Amino acid sequence: MLACPRSHLHWAKRKAPLTERLDYGLSTRFLLFSAPFSIWDSNNDSKQLTPLAAAGACGFTDDGIPLKDAAFLLKAMELAAQLNLPISLHEEDPSFIEINGINHGAASDFLGIYGSPSIAEESLVARDCMLALKSGADVVI
Repeated sequence: MLACPRSHLHWAKRKAPLTERLDYGLSTRFLLFSAPFSIWDSNNDSKQLTPLAAAGACGFTDDGIPLKDAAFLLKAMELAAQLNLPISLHEEDPSFIEINGINHGAASDFLGIYGSPSIAEESLVARDCMLALKSGADVVI
């Protein structure tokens, strides 16, 4: 969710500290960032998200990698709700997908490629809507 892709690459290559990135964003008035769950996914430690919110994260994201663990996502949603920040989710259950990159339908049939069926997205959207209702989180799908 970075507003400046080129400057993001610049900062990523330099591995600049977050404070330097924020100073740059404040000086240019053109910086939004979201914190990926991958930051705390391995430890399942939600306490790491609070400092990111305090540093100016505008929300949290699964970073384009769908979360399979519903209990983990519920904890993240509860924290995001407490912090009053949204969660952005890439909704696609990989267990339904044979070949990614094309939706299943007339075009994929014509090409002889099964593609991604709609149930791959619909199943996670349904699950995550129920989790959002339970947690009170704002969710961007």
